[in-house]
Amino acid sequence: MATKARKDSQNTNVTPEVISEFNELQQAYVTELIAAMTRVVHGTSTLEAEERKAFGEGRFFWPKNPSASVKLLRYFPPENFRIKGITLSFHRISETSPWTKTVISISPRSLPFGRYNMNIPHAVFSDYQLEKTELSVRPDEQLQRINVFHYHKKNNKKIMMTIECSEKLSSLKETYPSSFYVIYFKKTD
Repeated sequence: MATKARKDSQNTNVTPEVISEFNELQQAYVTELIAAMTRVVHGTSTLEAEERKAFGEGRFFWPKNPSASVKLLRYFPPENFRIKGITLSFHRISETSPWTKTVISISPRSLPFGRYNMNIPHAVFSDYQLEKTELSVRPDEQLQRINVFHYHKKNNKKIMMTIECSEKLSSLKETYPSSFYVIYFKKTD
Protein backbone atom coordinates (compact mmCIF):
# COMPACT_ATOMS: atom_id res chain seq x y z
CA MET A 1 0.00 0.00 0.00
CA ALA A 2 1.44 3.33 -1.08
CA THR A 3 0.89 6.58 0.77
CA LYS A 4 1.40 10.06 -0.64
CA ALA A 5 0.91 13.45 0.97
CA ARG A 6 -1.75 15.78 -0.47
CA LYS A 7 -2.28 19.40 0.52
CA ASP A 8 -5.80 20.30 1.47
CA SER A 9 -6.96 23.30 -0.60
CA GLN A 10 -8.85 24.77 2.38
CA ASN A 11 -5.84 25.02 4.67
CA THR A 12 -2.28 23.80 5.04
CA ASN A 13 -3.17 20.43 6.57
CA VAL A 14 -1.68 17.47 4.78
CA THR A 15 -4.05 14.60 4.07
CA PRO A 16 -2.50 11.19 3.37
CA GLU A 17 -3.44 9.65 0.05
CA VAL A 18 -3.74 5.88 0.33
CA ILE A 19 -3.57 3.62 -2.72
CA SER A 20 -4.51 0.00 -2.02
CA GLU A 21 -3.13 -2.57 -4.45
CA PHE A 22 -5.42 -5.44 -5.46
CA ASN A 23 -4.06 -8.94 -5.01
CA GLU A 24 -4.54 -11.69 -7.63
CA LEU A 25 -7.79 -12.97 -6.07
CA GLN A 26 -9.31 -9.48 -6.03
CA GLN A 27 -8.23 -8.92 -9.65
CA ALA A 28 -9.80 -12.22 -10.71
CA TYR A 29 -13.00 -11.43 -8.82
CA VAL A 30 -13.44 -7.99 -10.42
CA THR A 31 -12.55 -9.45 -13.83
CA GLU A 32 -15.35 -12.03 -13.43
CA LEU A 33 -17.86 -9.35 -12.38
CA ILE A 34 -17.00 -7.32 -15.50
CA ALA A 35 -17.31 -10.43 -17.70
CA ALA A 36 -20.72 -11.26 -16.18
CA MET A 37 -21.93 -7.70 -16.78
CA THR A 38 -20.89 -7.80 -20.41
CA ARG A 39 -22.56 -11.19 -20.96
CA VAL A 40 -25.88 -9.68 -19.82
CA VAL A 41 -25.59 -6.52 -21.95
CA HIS A 42 -24.34 -8.49 -24.98
CA GLY A 43 -27.30 -10.85 -24.60
CA THR A 44 -25.22 -14.03 -24.25
CA SER A 45 -26.54 -14.62 -20.72
CA THR A 46 -29.47 -13.53 -18.59
CA LEU A 47 -29.37 -11.35 -15.52
CA GLU A 48 -31.02 -14.15 -13.54
CA ALA A 49 -28.24 -16.59 -14.48
CA GLU A 50 -25.51 -14.10 -13.57
CA GLU A 51 -27.24 -13.32 -10.26
CA ARG A 52 -26.88 -16.98 -9.31
CA LYS A 53 -23.24 -17.14 -10.46
CA ALA A 54 -21.68 -13.76 -9.74
CA PHE A 55 -23.83 -10.95 -8.34
CA GLY A 56 -26.02 -12.44 -5.64
CA GLU A 57 -29.64 -11.42 -5.33
CA GLY A 58 -30.45 -7.98 -6.70
CA ARG A 59 -33.27 -5.64 -5.81
CA PHE A 60 -35.57 -3.59 -7.97
CA PHE A 61 -35.29 0.13 -7.39
CA TRP A 62 -38.57 1.74 -6.38
CA PRO A 63 -39.00 4.90 -8.50
CA LYS A 64 -40.05 8.22 -6.96
CA ASN A 65 -42.92 8.45 -9.42
CA PRO A 66 -45.57 5.92 -8.28
CA SER A 67 -46.88 5.48 -11.84
CA ALA A 68 -43.43 4.47 -13.15
CA SER A 69 -42.54 0.82 -13.56
CA VAL A 70 -40.60 -0.74 -10.71
CA LYS A 71 -38.79 -3.30 -12.86
CA LEU A 72 -36.61 -0.95 -14.92
CA LEU A 73 -33.57 -0.72 -12.62
CA ARG A 74 -32.09 -3.62 -10.68
CA TYR A 75 -29.29 -2.86 -8.26
CA PHE A 76 -26.91 -4.95 -6.22
CA PRO A 77 -25.88 -3.51 -2.85
CA PRO A 78 -22.31 -3.57 -1.48
CA GLU A 79 -23.05 -6.46 0.89
CA ASN A 80 -23.44 -8.77 -2.13
CA PHE A 81 -19.75 -8.52 -2.99
CA ARG A 82 -16.49 -9.83 -1.56
CA ILE A 83 -14.73 -6.47 -1.89
CA LYS A 84 -15.98 -3.43 0.02
CA GLY A 85 -17.14 -0.48 -2.03
CA ILE A 86 -18.69 -2.31 -5.02
CA THR A 87 -22.11 -1.33 -6.30
CA LEU A 88 -23.70 -2.58 -9.49
CA SER A 89 -26.89 -1.79 -11.40
CA PHE A 90 -28.69 -2.81 -14.59
CA HIS A 91 -31.14 -0.63 -16.51
CA ARG A 92 -33.71 -1.28 -19.25
CA ILE A 93 -36.40 0.62 -21.13
CA SER A 94 -39.41 -1.54 -20.23
CA GLU A 95 -40.22 -4.61 -18.14
CA THR A 96 -40.11 -6.85 -21.21
CA SER A 97 -37.03 -5.35 -22.89
CA PRO A 98 -33.48 -6.64 -22.44
CA TRP A 99 -31.07 -4.99 -20.03
CA THR A 100 -29.28 -2.33 -22.10
CA LYS A 101 -27.11 -0.51 -19.57
CA THR A 102 -25.03 -1.61 -16.62
CA VAL A 103 -22.84 0.35 -14.23
CA ILE A 104 -20.24 -0.94 -11.78
CA SER A 105 -18.60 1.32 -9.25
CA ILE A 106 -15.70 0.28 -7.07
CA SER A 107 -14.30 2.70 -4.55
CA PRO A 108 -13.02 2.49 -1.00
CA ARG A 109 -14.87 4.29 1.77
CA SER A 110 -11.99 6.73 2.05
CA LEU A 111 -12.49 8.12 -1.47
CA PRO A 112 -11.20 10.65 -2.58
CA PHE A 113 -8.08 10.13 -0.43
CA GLY A 114 -8.12 6.36 -0.78
CA ARG A 115 -8.08 4.59 -4.13
CA TYR A 116 -7.86 1.04 -5.38
CA ASN A 117 -5.12 0.20 -7.86
CA MET A 118 -6.69 -2.87 -9.44
CA ASN A 119 -4.14 -3.81 -12.09
CA ILE A 120 -6.93 -5.29 -14.24
CA PRO A 121 -5.40 -7.12 -17.23
CA HIS A 122 -5.90 -5.24 -20.50
CA ALA A 123 -7.22 -8.46 -22.08
CA VAL A 124 -10.47 -7.92 -20.13
CA PHE A 125 -11.27 -5.01 -22.44
CA SER A 126 -9.65 -6.29 -25.64
CA ASP A 127 -13.02 -6.68 -27.44
CA TYR A 128 -13.40 -2.89 -27.30
CA GLN A 129 -11.87 -0.24 -29.57
CA LEU A 130 -10.87 3.10 -28.04
CA GLU A 131 -12.76 6.04 -29.57
CA LYS A 132 -11.54 8.94 -27.46
CA THR A 133 -10.20 9.99 -24.09
CA GLU A 134 -10.85 13.15 -22.14
CA LEU A 135 -10.20 14.82 -18.83
CA SER A 136 -13.44 15.65 -17.02
CA VAL A 137 -13.26 18.31 -14.33
CA ARG A 138 -16.05 17.95 -11.75
CA PRO A 139 -15.59 20.51 -8.99
CA ASP A 140 -18.63 19.32 -7.00
CA GLU A 141 -17.70 15.61 -6.84
CA GLN A 142 -15.35 13.62 -4.59
CA LEU A 143 -12.91 12.97 -7.42
CA GLN A 144 -12.64 16.27 -9.21
CA ARG A 145 -10.34 15.34 -12.10
CA ILE A 146 -11.40 12.18 -13.91
CA ASN A 147 -9.83 10.50 -16.91
CA VAL A 148 -12.66 9.23 -19.13
CA PHE A 149 -12.13 6.54 -21.79
CA HIS A 150 -14.84 5.94 -24.45
CA TYR A 151 -14.96 2.66 -26.41
CA HIS A 152 -17.20 0.68 -28.75
CA LYS A 153 -17.26 -3.09 -29.20
CA LYS A 154 -15.03 -4.04 -32.14
CA ASN A 155 -17.62 -6.20 -33.89
CA ASN A 156 -20.72 -4.24 -32.79
CA LYS A 157 -20.59 -0.43 -32.58
CA LYS A 158 -23.98 -0.40 -30.83
CA ILE A 159 -22.31 -1.64 -27.64
CA MET A 160 -20.31 1.03 -25.88
CA MET A 161 -18.14 1.09 -22.79
CA THR A 162 -17.05 4.12 -20.77
CA ILE A 163 -14.39 3.84 -18.08
CA GLU A 164 -13.83 6.57 -15.50
CA CYS A 165 -10.55 6.58 -13.58
CA SER A 166 -8.68 8.62 -11.10
CA GLU A 167 -6.21 10.91 -12.82
CA LYS A 168 -3.66 9.63 -10.27
CA LEU A 169 -3.98 5.99 -11.43
CA SER A 170 -4.35 6.36 -15.18
CA SER A 171 -3.06 8.32 -18.14
CA LEU A 172 -5.04 9.59 -21.13
CA LYS A 173 -2.23 8.14 -23.27
CA GLU A 174 -3.23 4.59 -22.28
CA THR A 175 -5.50 2.52 -24.50
CA TYR A 176 -6.87 0.51 -21.58
CA PRO A 177 -6.49 1.78 -18.01
CA SER A 178 -5.66 -0.90 -15.46
CA SER A 179 -7.76 0.69 -12.73
CA PHE A 180 -11.13 2.44 -12.60
CA TYR A 181 -13.79 3.58 -10.24
CA VAL A 182 -16.78 3.39 -12.63
CA ILE A 183 -17.46 1.39 -15.81
CA TYR A 184 -20.59 1.86 -17.92
CA PHE A 185 -21.68 -0.61 -20.59
CA LYS A 186 -24.50 0.52 -22.88
CA LYS A 187 -26.25 -1.12 -25.83
CA THR A 188 -28.20 1.06 -28.27
CA ASP A 189 -30.60 0.00 -31.01
